[in-house]
Parts: sequence; structure tokens; C-alpha cells
Amino acid sequence: MPELKGDDSSLLSGFLDERVFLTDDMVEAAINYIEGLSQNAQNRYIPNHVARIKQTSIVEYNGEY
Repeated sequence: MPELKGDDSSLLSGFLDERVFLTDDMVEAAINYIEGLSQNAQNRYIPNHVARIKQTSIVEYNGEY
């Protein structure tokens, strides 16, 4: 989700699993999809830093234990 930076700008950042997002084109498609969810993002430049990662393990805590 774009992170608001001031009144009219945002930054999109995150990590995508390389087992799902196999190519840079797939990453671009995901970025375009996320940007398309907000009417405020249309026709605006949104800097982004999205990395494809190889997940080796995961530790999760959801507050229910």
C-alpha cells in the first residue's frame, strides 16, 4: 500500500516471493495493480522499492497464543 509522504506524495515498498513473482514484468504488474487501487495515484509518479526475495524461513506471531 502506498505510504503517504506529505499531502500529495507517497512511496510504495515491500517484498515479493520470487517463487510467485518469477519475472520483473510480474513485479511491475503488481506495482501497477496496487497503484491502480487508489484514485489519488492516477497520473502521478510514485517512487517504489519492491524486491523479489527467496524466502528461507518465516516466524509469525499473530497475537493469538
